[in-house]
Amino acid sequence: MSVVSIEPKIEEELVKSAKANKSSFDKLYSHYYPHIKRFIENRVYDQDDAEDITSNAFQKAFVGIDSFKWQGVSFSSWLYRIAHNTLVDYYRTQAKQKNKVSIIDDIHESKFNTPEQDAIEYSQGEFMQKLLHTLPERERKIIYKKFFEGNTNKEIAEEFNLTETNISTIVFRVLKKLKNDLDSSNQL
Repeated sequence: MSVVSIEPKIEEELVKSAKANKSSFDKLYSHYYPHIKRFIENRVYDQDDAEDITSNAFQKAFVGIDSFKWQGVSFSSWLYRIAHNTLVDYYRTQAKQKNKVSIIDDIHESKFNTPEQDAIEYSQGEFMQKLLHTLPERERKIIYKKFFEGNTNKEIAEEFNLTETNISTIVFRVLKKLKNDLDSSNQL
């Protein structure tokens, strides 16, 4: 797989070309798509959602490329910022659609379960509750505020006297740990 960033002069030429002729955007898209997709997949449990979010991010970049200016920030940084903001929009939409977000529901969405599937999900739900209680108190409170109360990282950061970046990192690591623990339990 290729390196994430393209050499700056080449990247600048590709961006100029895409600004002049939108069909030239495909070179930037082809290079950065796998990187942006992996970035999003690492933050979203559902593969279909990850693909949709990736597509939305590139659509925003395609539409907004004329507004991109070289101000000490590479095109790839700009693109990752768009992907990050698209993820934030996705999670805000998810939070608004649900009063309480259940981690288990996000991992295992199914409308028509067999009794066996219901039993498995119930067991996994109990397991997830046990996993949540094994977290240090601060991490458990942050996860609760983020996913069950729908607070933003900024609100949580102010309450815990941390930066938004710290909150994002804590949430990411905890979710990754919980997902790995849940995947491990499914292999037993």
